[in-house]
Amino acid sequence: MPITEQQVHDLVGVLAAGCPVETALEATGVSPAEFELAMHGEPQFPYRAHRAGALTEVRQLQNVRLAGNEPKNWRASVWWLERCRGHRYLAKAPRTITEEQFAAFRSDIARLVDREVRHADDHDRLIAGLGELSIPSFAAERFADSTSTTIYDQ
Repeated sequence: MPITEQQVHDLVGVLAAGCPVETALEATGVSPAEFELAMHGEPQFPYRAHRAGALTEVRQLQNVRLAGNEPKNWRASVWWLERCRGHRYLAKAPRTITEEQFAAFRSDIARLVDREVRHADDHDRLIAGLGELSIPSFAAERFADSTSTTIYDQ
């Protein structure tokens, strides 16, 4: 069953309050299936839903940044730096590397293969294998909100 204009209005309002989609669905009585249908079938609904969430995020960041302008609210500045520029300011656990560091390491190995491996088939196979290397997917999911991933001893 398609969602009503009132449900669309209510959903957008709940999303604009900063609630996650799951909470908005529960609050408005819209099922996940109905929501998906609306996201794919109603021309303006995806735009309105995403915009509501984005504008809420912008308002919250503005509040934090404004609070951080007062020296007594330095924690707001720290919060903003850690959340929005975490790749520079978030404390990293020991034995942690960033995606950029891992990519640089992979490039170093590729240069070593280029220099040392003479047999074309071996060279091509190793370079292809290096291209497939990434930080383990379980770690990437675990640290989805961060730009660094901890590498564990095997």
